Amino acid sequence: MGGHFDCFSSATGAVDDGSGFAPAMEAIRLVAAAGGRPKRSIVVILFAAEEIGLVGSQAWLKNHPGVEAKISMMINRDGSPSAITGAVVPETWLADLAKIAAPLAKLNPKWPFKLERGVPRAHATSPGGTDSSSFEMLSVPTLRFTTQSDYNYRHAWHTLHDLYSELVPYTEHQQAFRARHRGRAYGAANLEKALPAEGVYLADGLYADLAIGAADAPVHIMTSLDFVNAPSRRPTSSASSRVRAAPSGGRAPAVRLPACDPADLPEPARAGDPAHRQDRRPQRPRRRAHRLRRPEVRRRRQPALVLNAAIKHDAAGVLGVSVRTRST
Repeated sequence: MGGHFDCFSSATGAVDDGSGFAPAMEAIRLVAAAGGRPKRSIVVILFAAEEIGLVGSQAWLKNHPGVEAKISMMINRDGSPSAITGAVVPETWLADLAKIAAPLAKLNPKWPFKLERGVPRAHATSPGGTDSSSFEMLSVPTLRFTTQSDYNYRHAWHTLHDLYSELVPYTEHQQAFRARHRGRAYGAANLEKALPAEGVYLADGLYADLAIGAADAPVHIMTSLDFVNAPSRRPTSSASSRVRAAPSGGRAPAVRLPACDPADLPEPARAGDPAHRQDRRPQRPRRRAHRLRRPEVRRRRQPALVLNAAIKHDAAGVLGVSVRTRST
């Protein structure tokens, strides 16, 4: 369990991050006071210099090489005073954490506790946000939980308002937090087998995540994109597809990819066809030009989706469509 001990401003840092590391300290105290002897160790770390680049958590991991392989779960708290109302867990953890969460749901009826099944997610590749990202960079599983509070975090965040008096009205929230904090940590540490790392993070690769349905309850469809078999060299054939990828700042480079035989493709919509007219935007009346035009006037091009023969379309999760330009 972790939280950062430093403060951004010259205030006391009670909210950011006293409201996070204090419940962790209380959780480990309650375990010790109850005489708990879990099967695996529970460690609480209060990191320094989080506010200037996660320096403390990065340094701790650097000074303990190989420790990431021994950590089954990292719980970090960095936010406003609030009560825990649930957690989003991978399917590989769902059965074990459901047993751990059963008694937690009855601790405080004011804030019911609910587990949600999550999907594998991408892990952090650079430090950012909070100290848990330092652990994610080494593929250490981190727990995502949901909270409830009416506290205005922006009021105290990185300001002189970040004082102990901000936490006093939320004492009940903090007490509920520490109790469930203790229950999750002790329950996970006391399992017969450690929580598996499989199913928490996605394997390295390129993915597309499509959200379908209502914004408050979307259905996600995730697929991998085959970037290994995509061509990386310019072909010698004149028939090619142009794919543009725009980097931040600067013009988009054009990459030529080989295309399949146009004879195998359906004919594009002709000018005058109803479908063609529907796809085109309404044309404004053309004004008479009063200046000389250059003799080499380029014809307008209509993009069309075509199959990319350089990609294996029979592989699972492959997106084999590229953009090819055709004269209209």
